[in-house]
Amino acid sequence: MSQKARSGIWPSMAPLGYLNTTRGSVKTIEPDPEIASKIAALYGRYAEGTSSITRLSETADEIGLRSKSGKSIPRSSLHRILRNPIYSGRIIWNGDDFPGSHEPIVTPETWRKVQSVLDGRNTEQPIKSREPYPLVGLVRCGKCGCLMSPYTAKGKYVYYACTGARGCSRRGIRQELLMAEVECVLEGLRIPSRYVPLIRQALKELHADQRVEQQEIETDLSEQEAKYRQRLERLYLDKLDGEVSPEQYRSLKARTEAELEAVLAKKQGTRRAQGRSWEENVAFLEMVSNSVSEFKSASTVRKQEMVRSLVSNFSVLDGKPLLTLRPWFNLLAQANLQLVETEPKDELCTAWYSGWDSNPRSPP
Repeated sequence: MSQKARSGIWPSMAPLGYLNTTRGSVKTIEPDPEIASKIAALYGRYAEGTSSITRLSETADEIGLRSKSGKSIPRSSLHRILRNPIYSGRIIWNGDDFPGSHEPIVTPETWRKVQSVLDGRNTEQPIKSREPYPLVGLVRCGKCGCLMSPYTAKGKYVYYACTGARGCSRRGIRQELLMAEVECVLEGLRIPSRYVPLIRQALKELHADQRVEQQEIETDLSEQEAKYRQRLERLYLDKLDGEVSPEQYRSLKARTEAELEAVLAKKQGTRRAQGRSWEENVAFLEMVSNSVSEFKSASTVRKQEMVRSLVSNFSVLDGKPLLTLRPWFNLLAQANLQLVETEPKDELCTAWYSGWDSNPRSPP
């Protein structure tokens, strides 16, 4: 998705005013012919500087602009629409700004003017920026389970402390210690480059074996599907020839259709469980291996996303950070530790692949 954004392609569901479409073999977005002009009208009205968000909400109702569910658009949603640079042809993804290849709904000049109006009626007053807290909403107190709130001391030192709502101490822990723990965990996911060829070969062989097994399962299910479809056809002919009564036909037909439906569901589940190719799994391992360097140089928003994807539990108990990896990354860390501590063997490298292609969901 990040690669698509860097290429100027919006990688997710189309925002209000746009439609998801396919251009050649590329999935992208284009202006919704029924809504785009209404979005442009809102921008034009607000750029005049005489309308409040409340008045703009009334304008949206007057021109028939509705949410995707058909309801009136809340003021908070209108504010997000006016702040979203995608309408001027730009894409913001993971905190980075890219020029989009989609058709803009408003001109960059109109978008910038709207931002000036939104920034305040008195634009001469400086806007106070929010403190960068990359772990806000992610760290909990190990004693009571409450979220730990960040704060800045002496104008430069960032701490996280329990809210104290359940009687816990308000003693804080430095943000640097928490970030160092994350970096340490990311470092543990790094794969030594000399082991990558072994892992690549093991993945290739295991993928080939699994593909053979997968084809056998699909062949068996296809034969079952054909059998039940033939049975339904014979039942229908027997009904026409009077060899089965209408009651028998309905009962046998319902039973056969239920069995056919079960087979079709298994086929669909089998397709979903095929997973990624061995090349994609190797690429994923190499990407995760380099995540520590990306984390150090990432923006605050990107760091939040990386920690949220990586960690299932992040807490502080008695002044010590405790971090629990999500199962996918925990498997990777354990396999890496085992590989580093033991002389590499082909059967050992299979630990990197355990259960991956049987999981229909992509990693976080």
